[in-house]
Amino acid sequence: KCQVCVNGILDLCKPGKPHHANEKGDFEMHVRSFQLSDCTPVTELLQIALSEDCYENTMEPFSRQLAWDSDLIMVAEENGEIVGALIGTIERNHGCYYRIAIHPDYRRK
Repeated sequence: KCQVCVNGILDLCKPGKPHHANEKGDFEMHVRSFQLSDCTPVTELLQIALSEDCYENTMEPFSRQLAWDSDLIMVAEENGEIVGALIGTIERNHGCYYRIAIHPDYRRK
């Protein structure tokens, strides 16, 4: 299973063919845990991918989540560029997606 499915965020992997592989089984995108060095690229992605209001409503919770538990933030990268982000949170002992942002050039791929 891929890192996203192992971490319990999704469970879409089929044996031998993760959900982020193409038909040949080649990886097109890498999904991994957030690292501190991702802060600026993720912030830039959020600004590009979200509406202005959504961006403004996301930045404070994003900063708060970084301070509390950055393990609940995942990034998707292609060729070393961050093209997607998932910001998770815990509410009433349940894991939740707070925000999913995908660069417009990489949507529906």
